Amino acid sequence: MRLTPLEEYFYWESCGEFPNIILGRLTFQGKFQREALEASFRELHDRHPLLRCVIEERWGRLYWKIQKNFVSSLEWNVELLDNGLPAWEAGDLRHRPGFQVVLMEGGGVTEVFFRLEHVICDAKALENVWVDLLTLYSNRLGVLKPLSRLNPGLLRSRGVRGQSSNWVKQLGRKILGASLARHFNGKEVAALFPESGNAGVPAEVRTYPQILTEKLGAQELSLLKKAALRERVTLNDLLTVDLQVAVRELRQARGLPCLSEPLRIVVPVSLRNSASRELSACNVISLITMDRSEEDLKEPESLLRRTHEEMTWIREQGLQAAFLSMLSMYRLLPGGLKEFCRRQKRRRGTLVLSNLLTIYFHSARALLNEKGWVEVKGAVLTGLTYTGPLLSGVQVSVVAHIYAGVLHLDLNYDWKRVSESEARSLMERWLARLRARLEC
Repeated sequence: MRLTPLEEYFYWESCGEFPNIILGRLTFQGKFQREALEASFRELHDRHPLLRCVIEERWGRLYWKIQKNFVSSLEWNVELLDNGLPAWEAGDLRHRPGFQVVLMEGGGVTEVFFRLEHVICDAKALENVWVDLLTLYSNRLGVLKPLSRLNPGLLRSRGVRGQSSNWVKQLGRKILGASLARHFNGKEVAALFPESGNAGVPAEVRTYPQILTEKLGAQELSLLKKAALRERVTLNDLLTVDLQVAVRELRQARGLPCLSEPLRIVVPVSLRNSASRELSACNVISLITMDRSEEDLKEPESLLRRTHEEMTWIREQGLQAAFLSMLSMYRLLPGGLKEFCRRQKRRRGTLVLSNLLTIYFHSARALLNEKGWVEVKGAVLTGLTYTGPLLSGVQVSVVAHIYAGVLHLDLNYDWKRVSESEARSLMERWLARLRARLEC
């Protein structure tokens, strides 16, 4: 199968300053039975073919190629780095599949670390991968749980998931895609901070990624949802706007000049529909970019209304896939998407907010216990951390997701350009703005 335009875009992005990967950690109370988990992991790759694929180039085009003799395996109890993560082997999808999992056991706790090449699938699909693995494991131990039905044939139409049959909407998406192409080529965007950070620190002192994690408890999350209802916006609208305003407040506190270029936030949006339920792991998303000027950020409530109206209009018009239309156009030009990615370093965005996981493990109802935690025989999932991809030129990436009634905010930052104190201050200001809404 040929890579879709979005997959190809993610692939060439991974050849930049940072690998385009999703990293994370799942914390389980308890232990797994190794042989059963290993067997379930091998079976998982049969259900999700892209997990066992490599990429090969033929006649200037990129194709998925299944490694038929590839034997998937888990790694156990490796040495961890200073950032608390394993020392992953450098990923190269031309030679080896891009899904790696390491388990660390000790003190009645099992930590599951993973590294996934984003070209394979998005975060929502990764959720389904974990649900499948735990369901397969549970069934192998004799605790039978329903396994989702998958149709491998749907992978061939994955590039058009979420496309509307309405020709007016299709035309609108193509027009907007052409507009986006001009938009991306026509302007540079603001850097979060001047490129200082820890530039003088030797590379071996720091490791990728650097992560800060915060949480809003069940009661705070409930109040935040009520605040969104009161404002007649979505929870995602609140997260997006308050993060943007927190950036401005932090820049002001540091005495930085007003933004002369727009602050661009990149937000993934899901293109899933009812037919996607039988689709094995792949990317079924598009990207939306929002440019905000200094004047926009001075009026947070006005910006909140505008953000909600923009997102509502995009959904109503079926224009979420406009970014994919733009990528399809660029793939036809000389140099294709490889050249497009090379030229975009100062045009990608200021920061990325991934909030697709509005309810983490929502599809795992059969595995949930009375507390809303995922539980299999001998192990209960009690905590998780995710990091979104940190692309070249983007200094901060944030993942927002809900698990067991708790809102998790995981911030991944470019330590060469953003210091730990700056990243922590940004997180604190963002949380302060969100919590201020609870008191209204």
